Amino acid sequence: MTFGSSSKNGTQLNKEMVEQHQHLSVYGDWSVTFLVVGITYEVLKELIAHREGHVSRLTSFKTKAQTETYYRIWGTPEQQLLQMEFINEFLDMKKKWQTHSDYSLLGLELSNSLNLPCKVAVAEITMTLKDYHKLFIGRCGPNGNEYLIQQLAGQMADYLHESYPLIIKTKEEYIAMNNGEKLKI
Repeated sequence: MTFGSSSKNGTQLNKEMVEQHQHLSVYGDWSVTFLVVGITYEVLKELIAHREGHVSRLTSFKTKAQTETYYRIWGTPEQQLLQMEFINEFLDMKKKWQTHSDYSLLGLELSNSLNLPCKVAVAEITMTLKDYHKLFIGRCGPNGNEYLIQQLAGQMADYLHESYPLIIKTKEEYIAMNNGEKLKI
């Protein structure tokens, strides 16, 4: 068996494939897993919506771990204060219904299902670099994206850019792209 030869090394060949030929298949099987902690369930749903990824997560209702949850607050200091007031009112109300004589009728699963959507989640997200690239094109910018998903996608993009600059751009570069860029991949 004979193999072709080239004066280029692997790094040069990869760079040529990505930059000149716009061909990302050389990274099609490179996968990275992130452990994300403290994201809201709303952000988790956004990540799960990308069929390219594989997500492992703690279920939200029928577990003791979700009975005493943590909550994500964000925004300006004034907004954070309002959120904390709302959460504290909810927790006070929750204590009241936990002492109600009919509370046991709810059971663990139904009781936990009444929790706030700002409760935090823990998940592992695994995708190929090519699929992260597509995710970041669509999720780093403000068009149609919630602030928290933009923030998470931007952090992930910047982290991966350090190790894989040929395929993963910076958060700023993704913000400048439009969703149509995915069609070129």
